[in-house]
Amino acid sequence: MSSERSAELALRLWQAFRSRDWDQVTALVHLVAGRHDVAAFRFRDGRLVSMRYHATAAEARATAA
Repeated sequence: MSSERSAELALRLWQAFRSRDWDQVTALVHLVAGRHDVAAFRFRDGRLVSMRYHATAAEARATAA
C-alpha cells in the first residue's frame, strides 16, 4: 500500500473515530488490517503516531504493556 493511501486511510479512520462512527471504524480497520486479526493505533495530541498489526489480541496486548 502506498504511503499516500495509508495516510488517507489513517485520516479516514481518525475522523470516523472522532465522530464515533463505529461501523466505519470497523470497516476501515478491516480494510487496512488485511490478513491480520488486530490493528493497534496510537494517538498523541489528536494525531495518529503509529499503527501496528498483530496476529492475535494477546500479541497486541503484550506489545502495548
